[in-house]
Amino acid sequence: MIYPENDPNAISINTFVREHHNELVIDQNHKVSRLIDSYDGGDDYYWVLQGLWNERHLETCVGGLIVLKSKIDDKDYEDLERQFEINGAKKA
Repeated sequence: MIYPENDPNAISINTFVREHHNELVIDQNHKVSRLIDSYDGGDDYYWVLQGLWNERHLETCVGGLIVLKSKIDDKDYEDLERQFEINGAKKA
């Protein structure tokens, strides 16, 4: 989570992470990733994401994420979750 909690941007980002933690998203590079956390880099806030092969990466919070849950068919979402699990990218 990002601190200090009195920053309106941090509050918004922290709320988003709490609501969508461990959910699959389309990131800014148009790849499916799992939302793990947020990070304060000092000069910018970042999404902490986990890729299909269990690699973690940061992307600026300036760009948004597309949450896939409830936007695609439940069976398709579960198939994506299964692919992440098979490749070792288990939920954090």
